[in-house]
Amino acid sequence: MIAIAETGSLRAAAKRLKRTQPALTKSLRQMEVELGVALFQRTPRGVVATETGHAILARVRSIAQEIQRLEQEVDQRRGGHAGSVKICVSPLGAALVIPKALMAFRRKYPLVDVHVVDGLYPVSLPPLRDGQIDLLIGPMPPSGIAREFHIEQLVVTETIVITSKNSPYARAKSLTDLVDAQWIMLGTAEGPGDVFEKSFRDHGLAPPIARTKAESYFAAIGIVEISGALCAFPARLFKAIEHQCQLVRVPIRESIPPFVISMLSRAGVPLTPAAEEMANCIRRRANTILREA
Repeated sequence: MIAIAETGSLRAAAKRLKRTQPALTKSLRQMEVELGVALFQRTPRGVVATETGHAILARVRSIAQEIQRLEQEVDQRRGGHAGSVKICVSPLGAALVIPKALMAFRRKYPLVDVHVVDGLYPVSLPPLRDGQIDLLIGPMPPSGIAREFHIEQLVVTETIVITSKNSPYARAKSLTDLVDAQWIMLGTAEGPGDVFEKSFRDHGLAPPIARTKAESYFAAIGIVEISGALCAFPARLFKAIEHQCQLVRVPIRESIPPFVISMLSRAGVPLTPAAEEMANCIRRRANTILREA
């Protein structure tokens, strides 16, 4: 079912699965008879899932992921070193945590495939919820989702305001001087993006409206560098990149709520031994960062 949905063709799906098309068609018909619903329909664009098929497909993918994890769990507990670990990371986690954590992980699991993808809350949660990824390293999500996920705080970093070296706001001393400035929101308002707005409200100021929102940290850096706009940015990540760009920290006296980087996994769903080892390597790397700080 997954192969048909992803290829959009019974012929292509059969080729991927190394089966004959008639055999695949028979399996699909048997599945539809057992479930009592049509899962796919033919269109000029190929074979596409029906409305019910789309709903079932999400659960089928989750089942397939768990079967794969079960096979890897058994193999790794028997001493095998194959399998895969999938991680979704924010840019701060990617820059500070993952590289050295991966080096430590490789000493025990040199043959495990590790897939690292970018993602910020809230768009990074559905893949974790559906079992498409094992671990999510990123900004601390709202407390309301705590029942669904296991959440561990890893690193806390100061939030600073950055702008280009030539910006008229480069030497501003207070948020009062920045009310009328152009701001870039890093992430979404539902996630970590609105961190700067709270600071304005806390100091009795009307928060500026960020007309540009960037879910890519590096896109935000480029926009700020060219436009002279302002952006609330993790201090640790800025320290890692400041020598590569024409940006400066704006020396305002007010504080902004910090960025909190956390590690999320699905509550009640055990990690494979390899994924658990990766989580341990991430924890140790986070502890090292805290000691260095």
